[in-house]
Amino acid sequence: MPVVKVLRKCCIWSFMYKAVYTKTPKRSAMSDTFDMDPDKLKQLSIKSSTPVRKPAPWQAANEVQIRQELHRRTMLKFSLLCRKLNIDPLHEKSIHVVLLLFSKIKNKKALLDGFTTHPCCASLPPLHVDWDVFAKTDVDINDVFCAMSDWMLILSYLVPCIEDDLADALQKESLFMHLKQSWKVGGLEVHHGSTPQQLMTAFVYMAPHNLSATKMLERLLLGDTESSRDLEFRCLKMTSHFMDVSVDENQSILNMLLIVPCMMTKPNFFNDMRYVLAREENMTEATQHVVKNKRLQMRNAVKDIARMTPQEYVESFETWLGQQKFNVTMSRHLQLLLYFIQVQPTSIPKQSYSMHFTEQMMERVKDVRVQNIDAAAVITLIKSLRLYHHNVSDLVDFRASCLNGFNQQIKTQLSLAQVLQLYVAAFQHPSIMQACWKAIVPVWSHTTAASVQKFVSSHTFDHAPVIDSVVKCQVHECL
Repeated sequence: MPVVKVLRKCCIWSFMYKAVYTKTPKRSAMSDTFDMDPDKLKQLSIKSSTPVRKPAPWQAANEVQIRQELHRRTMLKFSLLCRKLNIDPLHEKSIHVVLLLFSKIKNKKALLDGFTTHPCCASLPPLHVDWDVFAKTDVDINDVFCAMSDWMLILSYLVPCIEDDLADALQKESLFMHLKQSWKVGGLEVHHGSTPQQLMTAFVYMAPHNLSATKMLERLLLGDTESSRDLEFRCLKMTSHFMDVSVDENQSILNMLLIVPCMMTKPNFFNDMRYVLAREENMTEATQHVVKNKRLQMRNAVKDIARMTPQEYVESFETWLGQQKFNVTMSRHLQLLLYFIQVQPTSIPKQSYSMHFTEQMMERVKDVRVQNIDAAAVITLIKSLRLYHHNVSDLVDFRASCLNGFNQQIKTQLSLAQVLQLYVAAFQHPSIMQACWKAIVPVWSHTTAASVQKFVSSHTFDHAPVIDSVVKCQVHECL
């Protein structure tokens, strides 16, 4: 037994010796980690990396359509604001006037009077702002055009237009010196420059009220090619230093009148606005035939049948044009005006419109009689009255007596231009008068009919200022 135990221990010791001293040395983990082929690693990384997918063509097209739709809606809101203020959106200084009316200055009338008497407005048509809109408490005019994105888009149409001599003179003004110092305190001159044009643009973007001047300045500078770090903090420092001064109301008005008249509207603004206004007219005409009331009514069925029934010959504005054979250079707007003059229930004297037409045109019109009045053509001309020039003497009486059938909401939403349109519609031929009225305001009741009939019987149509306003409010003609 002892011999067996000794042999067993010897076998165990030999096995342990081989396991400990004869085993191959183990390599470190770090050497295994970096022992690799760079070419194979590069190929592996290329294969495993996911390729950057380009946006599909339909996605890019959708983004473009969204931008165009947002742009169109902003232009429509601006035109709506101008109509409520009785300002022509195609006026050369329409953006300037809206900016002044919605600036941080409290005395709006003094500010606008100073701007209209400025030499930059000497050769432009006068402005007739409806100040009663600001006094209405039930309708807040500030809600029509209040978004920061809307102001950014509209103000992008304004660019500085100053010569070198004027730029040197402006730099010596206290406003520019303080503005440049604030620009330097904010650290903005390193990345964005401090030229007079840049400072003027920044001052204009900080002018709208109910908006943060810091955010407006930040969004303006974000459009530059070089964006500085901590732009929000830098803009905050700049605006804090610029506004941390005591300035009276008169000095603030002078500061606005020093910079705003030197801004010029880009020419593409008028092209964009004309396109938007023309498209709005087309959309309005397209939605006139849509029946909003789903209830089954005989009159709606009769209208649908009459519209779908083919007719061989119907006297309309187009057939009247074919009989007149006007010159191709004559605008469509003047053709509608001449048709409007001919279909009036009471004849209009020649001296009211002879300055717009030749003698041959007026003689040719007399020979053609209109048996069926085209209501759509008359409505198109009435709706072209986008501005009231304060030249109709009976409009105040008409507004006080003929709008009693409207509720308070409709009355407050009516602009002066729409009241003028209703005034013109009231004096049309009885066969189309109701259609013209409902095309402007879709409300017609017994109270409205009785008040309009009473007003028309006791007043005469003031045609001369209406024709003058129609000529001034051409949408499709150049300024």
